[in-house]
Order: sequence, then structure tokens, then C-alpha cells
Amino acid sequence: MVKSIKQLEETLLQEEKMYSEILDLGRKKVDVIKGAKLKELEKMTDQEQEYIFKITTFEKIRGSVIANICEELGQSQVATITDCLPLIKKEKERETINKLRNQILSIIEEIKETNKTNEILMQERLDFIQFSIELLTTDPSDGNNYNQSAAGQDKQKTNLFDVSI
Repeated sequence: MVKSIKQLEETLLQEEKMYSEILDLGRKKVDVIKGAKLKELEKMTDQEQEYIFKITTFEKIRGSVIANICEELGQSQVATITDCLPLIKKEKERETINKLRNQILSIIEEIKETNKTNEILMQERLDFIQFSIELLTTDPSDGNNYNQSAAGQDKQKTNLFDVSI
């Protein structure tokens, strides 16, 4: 039983480390997105995917360890750490596992917030690009719009690329 608890603790420590790395990458992405550094953003996204793959592996290991704990105690299988905590007899071990669980949940919440910020920044960047493209493709010979009726006419678009070459 002690060995299984130690394995659970080690697995949670590794998961916490991976989630912390993802959080750090998310925070760094803010500056990368603001600077429109697409190559760096692509590399960071690839790194995130690697961490997510590793986390998936640790989640599977954690599930196996929890199953082992239940089996050693002769209890029915549980799926989550929360359900496993009451099965751990020693108070210190239970507190350690719960502390790690709470740290991971806290990091996940921070990741969600960082991702929301990054999503907003990306949308703003895309809106700016769309605006720039529209500005470049609007026919400048249109003049001003002061004499047009309220219904107005749609602005004429010009092709950004000349396909008649």
C-alpha cells in the first residue's frame, strides 16, 4: 500500500510539472501573439502538444495506481483522486495527495484563464488582418461617401493579386 501511495504521489508530481510547463508556455504566448511571431507560436504549440501527450500518459498511470490502491484495500474501483482520498488511511499521505490534487486543479484554472486571454488576442490579431485586407482591396477611386444615400453603395473591391499575368 505504501508503494502505491508513493507511486500516486510521484505521478501527481509529474503531472503538476507538465501542467506548469503548459502554463508557462501559455504565458509566453501572450507576448508572442502580441508580437505576431508566427514561427515562435508554431513551435510553442508543438511543445504544448508534446506536454499534453505526456500528461495523457501520466493520467493513464495515475488511473492504474488508483486501481491498484483500491485492489490492495479490497475496495470497489474508483475513478478519481477525490474518491480515492478517503481510502488512504494515513493522514499525512492523504494530505499530501490532496495538496497535489489541489495544486494541479489550480494550475489548470490558470491555464484556462491564460488560454482565454490568448484566444482574445488571437481574435484581435485576426480582426486587424481582416481590416487590413479590406483596406488594401477597397477601390480608392471611389472618392468619398458624402453624396451617397443612406442605403449607400457597396464599395468596390480590387483584387490584391493580378491573375491576368
